Amino acid sequence: MIRSTVFDQQTEDICEQIEELKKEFTSFATKDEPIMKLLEVAQAHYQKFIKLIRRKKENNE
Repeated sequence: MIRSTVFDQQTEDICEQIEELKKEFTSFATKDEPIMKLLEVAQAHYQKFIKLIRRKKENNE
């Protein structure tokens, strides 16, 4: 269970960091639109990865 708690905390931290990056780049969104899209894609892929890991953990338990 400790691993699960650490994993959940790391997941939360990374999602918060991605959101902070999005906010930082919002002022540059017009000229750096590809960066914003890249951040959104990275976040989506990471969230899919997290869901897969959680499903795998649930199936193993």
